[in-house]
Amino acid sequence: MLEYDDKNRMLGYAFVPVQTLDKVFVPEEGLMRATMFPELYMPFGVYGGGVLND
Repeated sequence: MLEYDDKNRMLGYAFVPVQTLDKVFVPEEGLMRATMFPELYMPFGVYGGGVLND
């Protein structure tokens, strides 16, 4: 049986971009895009300005 020691294990690392309240979507559009902040809107499959699996 394998023993598991999780005392020094990092489970994850998050990066949260700085958000400035410059523009926001109207509530209906924000709900459709799952964010109120246009800077954070990222359609499925798009990351870092490119499309995944080109």
